[in-house]
Amino acid sequence: MPSISKEDYGKVSFFNTFFGTQLKLGPLLRTQDTTKFHSSYRTAENIGTIQRAVVFDGGDGYKIAPQVLIESPENGTTAIAEAYFKNPVAPDVQVGQGDNTVTPITLLKEIDDLSHITVSLNGIIQEPVIDYTVSGTTITFDEVVGTDENIMIYYLNYNDEYNVQSGQGDNTVTPITLTQTVNNPEDIIVSINGLTQIPITDYTVSGTTITFDEVVGTDENIVIQYLGDSLTAFQQGQGDDTTTPIVLSQEVNGNIFSSESKKEHVIITINGVRQIPNIDYTIDGTVLTFDEAVSPAETILVYYLDGIMRSSSEEFDYVAGVVITDPGSGYDYDELPVLTIAPSETGEIAIGTIVLLRGPYYNPISYRANERNSDFLIFRGNKSKRCVDPIITQYKLIPDVDNVGDFYETTPPITDRLQGI
Repeated sequence: MPSISKEDYGKVSFFNTFFGTQLKLGPLLRTQDTTKFHSSYRTAENIGTIQRAVVFDGGDGYKIAPQVLIESPENGTTAIAEAYFKNPVAPDVQVGQGDNTVTPITLLKEIDDLSHITVSLNGIIQEPVIDYTVSGTTITFDEVVGTDENIMIYYLNYNDEYNVQSGQGDNTVTPITLTQTVNNPEDIIVSINGLTQIPITDYTVSGTTITFDEVVGTDENIVIQYLGDSLTAFQQGQGDDTTTPIVLSQEVNGNIFSSESKKEHVIITINGVRQIPNIDYTIDGTVLTFDEAVSPAETILVYYLDGIMRSSSEEFDYVAGVVITDPGSGYDYDELPVLTIAPSETGEIAIGTIVLLRGPYYNPISYRANERNSDFLIFRGNKSKRCVDPIITQYKLIPDVDNVGDFYETTPPITDRLQGI
């Protein structure tokens, strides 16, 4: 082991864990950084898997969450991981109820631009500025929203191309000119008098020309929501007098840190009326189940929204961390797999490493633990964008408990219980 002293790490605090008489976990170190790292023990269930990744340097200049690759084991399955940002731009959905006022709900987050959300009442899309306005987290409707009206707000995963356009019919099939060039009909969400139109079936696009399949009357309002080029997909189906009339063409998941039951990456309509997740339908993988049978006369539209995580500003354009979504199998502690994070648009590269569990092997049958101390992590105390600075010794866990005096202000106690966590 290279010569190391505690000065190399900044101010370090000591915590020791002692779990009854069953598990004797090794020392645990924490720096001044706000993130806490704790010792973990290896069990029969998680041996050979990857449970955690640590980001030492978040890099700079990331606009979208970069791809993360974990080296495959010689024998086993490859672990899967995803990078995330602090305060990211991420899709979300909010469902509420009217309360006989014009401000029935408070938005989940501040909205700077009306194109970043799409709002419906009882499944009918509302027109920005005309039907509602937004200031910070306050949404104000132009009319009182009754207690029998459901409110649904999709917080869209906006990008530079996001915009919203309103118009009026003129008794032709080409009543408005699009404000953006559109390559695919599913790159926009189109509604007429609040009813969602079906791409290709109800309208087609060519450049800045949108052509409806029928004349749009002068009493009909048109709303166009621009979603970006080739970031969305759609699926059309028909009812069959069952509650599971179609199989989804994509598996639908929620955001990394939100409940998957929210399904914020998809919008579903029946005959143009938006359906409410977890009330009107549920999703399990590719199985879409409605709360009531859908008849053959009813048309189903599924919009698969852009689910790419984006940084919200230059202040947060670094990788805040990596979450393991599949721990894999067959990994060997002696062959620590390489974690690779793709470079940012400006060429910066975030640096991280995998943490493999080692230490006491807990046998749930005999309740006898291996007395070998578990590994512990030491991090430099200099804080940089929430992540700690990398040094060569950080890429391996350090089990040198006989030399703890070199790392602590005082020699740590042996039997303290989970201090300071």
